Amino acid sequence: MNAVNFVVRFAASLTLLVLAAAGAARLAAADAAASYRAIGSFDLPGGVPGQAVRLDGPARRLYVSQGDRIAVLDADSGRAVGSVAPTPGVRGIEIAPGLGWGFTANAGDGTVTIFDLKSDAVVRVIPSTGREPSGVLYDPDTGRLFVSNRASGDLTVVDPVTGAVAATIPLGGALGQMACNRYGRLFVVAEDRSVIHVVDTRALEAQGDDPLAPGVQPTGIDMDRSGRRIFVACANGWLDVVDADNGFVFQVLKSGLGRGGVVFDRTKVRGGPGEAPWKGRILVATADGALTAARMNAFINYTYHDTSRAAADASTLAFDGSTNRVFVPTAGRVLILGR
Repeated sequence: MNAVNFVVRFAASLTLLVLAAAGAARLAAADAAASYRAIGSFDLPGGVPGQAVRLDGPARRLYVSQGDRIAVLDADSGRAVGSVAPTPGVRGIEIAPGLGWGFTANAGDGTVTIFDLKSDAVVRVIPSTGREPSGVLYDPDTGRLFVSNRASGDLTVVDPVTGAVAATIPLGGALGQMACNRYGRLFVVAEDRSVIHVVDTRALEAQGDDPLAPGVQPTGIDMDRSGRRIFVACANGWLDVVDADNGFVFQVLKSGLGRGGVVFDRTKVRGGPGEAPWKGRILVATADGALTAARMNAFINYTYHDTSRAAADASTLAFDGSTNRVFVPTAGRVLILGR
């Protein structure tokens, strides 16, 4: 290489480094304006680690699973205001304010607990028709309760008012979390098959599978019902955005690694310096301690925005739209993140 070529290449490399540094600085400035950060925590009763979490925003109550019970906290102060027990090996929590009831999926004894949202008293315990219930979801459209059974790979469908089991729907795989469009379709992840099973909630029949490549080992799922998009957190670090009508992977965004939970919120968000307002957000908490934020833009498309630090054992979350706070259960406490 002669001296002239060396100087030209060196100058070009230096220019690229300067441009990259400037771009990184701009991104860092934008991210700093919108990233979530730890702003506090709530202690859990007895210091028992939290797992599943669900927020009743209007009632300002936070439900956190603790092995064989649910701790009920005031969502603003963190004060313990009640508990639901027994819920052996509880893995999933659902609330239905319209019914005045909450529900838990109990892997420890294969049951579903129905409890009163005001008194926390157990209303009814229903045996699941499958093994190791892990997720529970109430569908207001049909008035039915859907329970995903991890070990047996099927769904138990329950009438929560009467306690009668309406159906058992075989699907296959290690079933986990669910989402529902509330007009006839339910979507449930199969963690070991890297697919979403699609179920007709009215006919109570399986409708086939939607593959998730490049996502592998899906764990968290939520849905933008009006935008007809499904968000799936996968253990290999991808957040798949799936068209709910045709099962096509519409977009793939980066996320954290390991088990994860997803929340979608359509509230508009003020953008950072030089940014347009967000139309909504997707938040993902993963077991590697990451809280990933993706923004919803105009025309129903999404872009990765930033990653914040949560807790290394976090894999689920709840979002409070009224305060823009994220609740992440972890070892003996609930971590609170805000903007």
